[in-house]
Amino acid sequence: MRDIVDPVSRRVRDLRRTHALTQQELADKAGVSRHAVLRLEADARRVHPSTVRKVARALGVPPQRLTIGTEPNTEMPRAVSQNSRGAADHQG
Repeated sequence: MRDIVDPVSRRVRDLRRTHALTQQELADKAGVSRHAVLRLEADARRVHPSTVRKVARALGVPPQRLTIGTEPNTEMPRAVSQNSRGAADHQG
């Protein structure tokens, strides 16, 4: 018996419980079977990526929140910093 739960499985279960959803309710909302949710919560490594995307959408989070535990960075990186732009202006 495994003592360590897959982190993705734990995140799915925790988010489902936070939303006060049963496995069947989450399955219905995601458009997948209850068995798919059960498998995802038991061992996410054996679930198709499209199932993870559907469940994430149903939980209102990006798939990265389930798979790596963080939201994707939505801030656009700056192409040139203030200091490097000033130095480039003086190089003539």
